[in-house]
Order: sequence, then structure tokens, then C-alpha cells
Amino acid sequence: MKKRLMSIFVFTAIVSLTTACKDKQEESSTTETPIEETTTSVNEGEEEPAAIVDEAVVEGEEDYYDPTVYPASFKFKHDLIMTGEYHEGEIVDNVSSKSWVGLVKETDGTYSVHKVNPTTKLIHDVVLDEAGEMTGVKVSAKSVGEVVFMTNEGVLTQGSNLETVNLPKTIYPGESKDFIFKGKTYTLFAKGEKGAAYTYQNEEGEEVQGYEIKKYSLFLKVKGQDKVITLLDLSSLEEATPTIDFVGDLNGDGNIDFLINTTYNYNMSRYTLYLSEGKSGAVTVKPVAALVNLGC
Repeated sequence: MKKRLMSIFVFTAIVSLTTACKDKQEESSTTETPIEETTTSVNEGEEEPAAIVDEAVVEGEEDYYDPTVYPASFKFKHDLIMTGEYHEGEIVDNVSSKSWVGLVKETDGTYSVHKVNPTTKLIHDVVLDEAGEMTGVKVSAKSVGEVVFMTNEGVLTQGSNLETVNLPKTIYPGESKDFIFKGKTYTLFAKGEKGAAYTYQNEEGEEVQGYEIKKYSLFLKVKGQDKVITLLDLSSLEEATPTIDFVGDLNGDGNIDFLINTTYNYNMSRYTLYLSEGKSGAVTVKPVAALVNLGC
């Protein structure tokens, strides 16, 4: 029931904000997230983990169901915030009263984790507010570099020059990427339905090719382990492309961690932090925090 109520809330918010955004399209333009692609084909022998589709529909919206099969819930013990402007209710309350650490991209391109002191202030929400209203929230944080994200102190291990992995921004259905990190061999691969191709400009201004995604599942295979780790399972997407925004060791256990935008709708982002555990010698990777942002 809780998941159904959350689905109703998110769906209603997406519809409302999508309508508001479309009304403002003549006032502003949007750009697509740049995607870097370097991939190989998925081994046909790989077996896709079974998944249960949530078919709970919203009353009055019989054609809609929550497309997120995994993670099954986005209510986490830990918080995730980023700098920027947000609608009311998207940022956790009492930010200034909590202790935070942030992943920072330094000016030389290296990454570090250290304490940060984010601040918030109310602003006019240009999408939802009427004249004179201020329900939006602006999150700021001072740092010598770019603050990628922030989470509660104690979740990440503080340090500099973090080891990272350079992976394609998007692993499309039918593609995979092998990589070695701190002595372990990993394979990141995706399954689902890939639609029509399209071209767009990346951050360097180069014309690159992307694909529509209709159904998407992202998995991680650790060499020497039989169990495949499910990172994301979406039964449908609406003009959205999940992206891999950081890969490296964030909690100091020597295993791989991720920041993934697990979006399923073009009018939302849902950055999700995945951290590893290496108990009993077996590596597991689980979602621990997320930030959902709707609208323009």
C-alpha cells in the first residue's frame, strides 16, 4: 500500500509538472544529457535475474503503473542532496542541523570526499509558484571544486584522490562493459528494449548517437561470484535515459560503488547512491540513498 501511495504521488507530480513545463516551453529550451558510449555486446549465455512486475494501477489512470521494479522502495535510512533549485518537499528537512560529507570533483579532475556545510533558502518556484510565493528551495555548498552530491556524515569514507573508473555514461540494452577495479573483475551489462536511434551533441559539441529505451535492466557481475547483482529494473520508460554518473570506491572497502540516475520519465531525475559490502568475501551492491527531482 505504501508503494502504491508513493506511486500515485510521484505520478501525479510528474503529470502536473510536465503540464507546467510544457506551458513554459516558449520561454526556455532544454538540452539532453550528454552520453559517452564505449561498449561491447552482452554474452548471450548470461541469464537475466527474475523480476516481479508491480502492476498496481492508479485509480482513474488505468494505463499507468509504477515502472520501477527494483529498487522496490526509495525510502532510505540515509539522505542524498545536491546543489541546485528544487520544488517544495524534494529536499530533506533541517539540512543545516545535520552533518554532511560530499563527493567533490576537484579542479584537477580528481575526486575527494570531505565534510561540507550545505545551506538552504526559500526561493520563487518559477514552475509552480504564483506571483509573490516562495515555496522552492535552493541548496548551496562552498567547496574548492564541484560538489557532485552530499550525504550524511559516516556513510562515505573521507579522503582525497579517490580511485575511479571511467565508464560509458549509458549502457544500452544489449551492451556490456568489462573493467577491473582494485584487483576484481566486473561486468556491467544491460537488458531490455532499445528503440530508434537519434543523434545529439555531447559536452564537447560532438555529434554522437543515442537510442530510445523502452524497457531497461542494469546488472553487475563480479568475476568468481555466481549471483548477478541487480542495480536497476524498469518495466517501461518515457523518453528517459538512465545514466551512470560516478563509479569508484566511496566507502573505503575496496569494492565498487555507483551514483546512477535511475530516471524513467523525461521530466524527472532520480539520482541513486549504491554502496558495496564485502562481508564473507562476497561483494554486494545496494541502494542506500536517493534524490528525486521533478519538473523543468
